[in-house]
Amino acid sequence: MAKPKSKVTIVKTTDDKAARAAAKFGRADSDGTVWLIEGDSERVVGQFKVKQPKDALEFYVKRYLDLVDRLTLFENRIKVANVKKSEIDQAIEHFRSELENPSVVGNVQKLRDRLDKIEQDAEITKAEIDKNKAVNIQQTIENRIKIVNEAEKMVAKINDKINWKQTTEKFINLLNKWTHEQKTAPRIPKNIEDELWKKFAESRRVFEEKKKDFYQGLNKSSQLAKKAKEKIIEKAKILSETDKLEVGQEGFRNLIKDWKNAGRARRSVDDKLWEEFKGYMDTFYDKKGSADKALDEEYEKNYEAKIAILQEAKKLLPVKDPKIARSKYRAYMSRINDLGKVPSSKVKEFRAQIEEIDNAISDAEKQAWKNSDPRKAEINEKLLELKKKLEAK
Repeated sequence: MAKPKSKVTIVKTTDDKAARAAAKFGRADSDGTVWLIEGDSERVVGQFKVKQPKDALEFYVKRYLDLVDRLTLFENRIKVANVKKSEIDQAIEHFRSELENPSVVGNVQKLRDRLDKIEQDAEITKAEIDKNKAVNIQQTIENRIKIVNEAEKMVAKINDKINWKQTTEKFINLLNKWTHEQKTAPRIPKNIEDELWKKFAESRRVFEEKKKDFYQGLNKSSQLAKKAKEKIIEKAKILSETDKLEVGQEGFRNLIKDWKNAGRARRSVDDKLWEEFKGYMDTFYDKKGSADKALDEEYEKNYEAKIAILQEAKKLLPVKDPKIARSKYRAYMSRINDLGKVPSSKVKEFRAQIEEIDNAISDAEKQAWKNSDPRKAEINEKLLELKKKLEAK
């Protein structure tokens, strides 16, 4: 049984001028054998059983033009950024092998010469790649050094006021930067990377140890604060039940100072302790507030009665006889003092009215004393005598 003939798809080039030029470097026999003419020699590149020999020749011309297109694409490729040296070398090696005995029809020697020129240009491109790589490696090293320096600065600034949460986040960000550089940036010499990583890791170790020490100390301080505040709460409970309001108020003032000096427990614990302490304090001050309100009502009555007496005392003004005025003033003050306290909000105003009367009487007393001073009469007599002597002259 005869084998079926293979079907050959003939693809005709659209570049007729290039196809005609390439076809001059080949010929096809009537049996479909295609020859490539190279200088003074020729060799068989393939054979197709087709009706027209030119169709077979055209097929190999098309393969030649495809090779030209791929070589042009490669030539343009090495002119752009991000191409790797290995890609260039592999592509040139591939084209060199393919052009050794290609199954095409066209000016193969021209392509070989062109590949030589591309290879020369590629050396310049590879040198530029090496230069850019060196620059990028140096930039990568500088970026790693910045990360290391920033980590060392953060460790050097650790003190009691440091925000551990924020600083931890900064260290995490630095580590993420380092990882990103490893994945995306050019590889740097291993000895340099190992040295920089050792410094960065040491900074992280020191930071983590100090953070651990801080939180262990904080936990210890928290326990001490908790115990101290529990004792304060016990005292607050006793004070909240006392009827001695002045003693209780002074006691709570001292307990608040003790509370502030006790430090802080863990937040949830501290909040709960404060609520308990505040509950006893509110109980006491509610009781004191009720007592103060009752006192204010009593003091207001005292104030009204004292103002009535004060209005009588103001009739002593202006002072005519200081002795009589002082005597009556003392009597008024005795009556006022017997009435008890006045509201604290009105003490200042009430004292000002009292001082007005007291000052007026004092001024009158001073003036009366001056008028009755025997030394003044003696001085006046001497002045009169001196005046007579001067007039006699």
